[in-house]
Order: sequence, then structure tokens, then C-alpha cells
Amino acid sequence: MKWPAPARRVTVLSASEPRISVVIHTAPSADLEPAELILALAAFDLPVQVFFTGNGLFWLLPQEARKPNGKAPLKVLSAFPLYGVETLFYCRDDQSALGLETATLPEYSAPLSAAEIGRQLQHSTQVFTF
Repeated sequence: MKWPAPARRVTVLSASEPRISVVIHTAPSADLEPAELILALAAFDLPVQVFFTGNGLFWLLPQEARKPNGKAPLKVLSAFPLYGVETLFYCRDDQSALGLETATLPEYSAPLSAAEIGRQLQHSTQVFTF
């Protein structure tokens, strides 16, 4: 059986109990592939942590759908808690550099420093980046 190629880039750090991290560092586009991957993993009860860095923080802001009959990125993210992904982490350093107000970010998001995100990623068994 031939397995499909990974979504973007996958780094396998160890073969222990799965702890999957998804790092989104690009602004939302018409394709909500990162959110779809996260929902699929969570639907199979796999533990997923989500980190927004750089332009990826724009996923956390209210905006319109990127394609006709599509969903707005934040609207899709609002379903994450229903699938067990209860906290969305964002890089505090990038939030400050982009001039984004904390009040504009979802209440289920939490800031971490770049160093803290790095430590969390070191404990992940798989890391997907978008």
C-alpha cells in the first residue's frame, strides 16, 4: 500500500506516545488545509497542539471567507474546542511585532514566548508546519 504524501513538512522526533503539534506561520488563504488537518487528527482522538507564529496570527482575527461559499478561518477555528483542541497558542513576540491587540484574539487562545513554543515543539512526536 502506498501512503499519501504528508500535508507539508513532517518531523518525527520519537516513536513514543503521539503528541502532535501544528505550527501555522502563514496567513490564511482560500485553502483551509491546516484547520482541516487539525480537525481530522482531533476527530481520531489524537492529541494536537496548535501554535500560530508570524503571519499565522492573522488566522486568529475576524475576517471574511476567502472563497465563495467558504468559511472564514476564525469560524473554522471556533469549532476546535468541540474536538478537544481547547487552547490555541500564539507567539507573544510576533503578536507584539505585528501590533495586534490581545483583545482582538479569541478567548480560547493563549500567548507563549518563542522560547516556550520551541520547548513545546521539542516534546512533540510529530510537527506539521504550514
